Amino acid sequence: MRVLAIETAGTVLGVAAAEIESGGNPWIGSPAGLIEHDTAFRHTEALVPTIRTLLEDLSWAPSTLDGVLVGAGPGSFTGLRVGMAAAKGIALAANAPVVSVDTLDAVAFTRTACEFDHSSSSAPGIVVALIDARKKRYYAALYRCTGPPGHRVVERISDNLDATPRELEERIIAARTEQRDNGAHSGSGSTSWRVAGNVTLVELREFLSPEIMASAVELGVHRPTSAVDGVLRRGIPALLRGEYDDPWAGPRYLRTGDVGKPKAYPRFDG
Repeated sequence: MRVLAIETAGTVLGVAAAEIESGGNPWIGSPAGLIEHDTAFRHTEALVPTIRTLLEDLSWAPSTLDGVLVGAGPGSFTGLRVGMAAAKGIALAANAPVVSVDTLDAVAFTRTACEFDHSSSSAPGIVVALIDARKKRYYAALYRCTGPPGHRVVERISDNLDATPRELEERIIAARTEQRDNGAHSGSGSTSWRVAGNVTLVELREFLSPEIMASAVELGVHRPTSAVDGVLRRGIPALLRGEYDDPWAGPRYLRTGDVGKPKAYPRFDG
């Protein structure tokens, strides 16, 4: 089974491909190929050429694809529409299904977020998936990672949020308190937390309190990345279960866009 994944929610465009063999591990979804470009939201220009390059590098014809996975949001309004339109067009031409993946889930399911292939025996605890929503707000969701490498369990512990820094801090404090209380009963459970996504700890230090930042763990990823490997890791099991998108499904937004709203710009008559 050949699968293409597309992720266009942030500034970094990501496309990846995976080939799932009979008896293989669909959970890991190790990419056969992966390309990322920091396009500064110019996904309209870059997406199709990047997909073409990836498929040509693998010597895959688009008609051989068995499924197309796509990040569905939240994220950039234009980016999500571009990614979804490309996924639907390619899938239609290949007579293949589309599976959309919540972008914050994809962030949490990236290789580095929950250390899926890390040698450490301990799970990283709380993961805060973040996307810069601009206007001093974040798209966010919180997760709990447990289990050994290769058998990680990722549990969502919040809804998708469109949060201010203060609201985000309150959610992190509540998650750490719950984690600490659960650990007191089970004898395990780290109350540290880490950020995954296109927001760094350096940026968060400007808005969150020193007390909450003291328990944060750096991921060690120092360049912008997409969550396309998380789209694969999250989307392939859904594809194998036959959980395909409705043909009319669109991006998942957390807020309405600014298009069509009155602007406070000076107007001139005559």
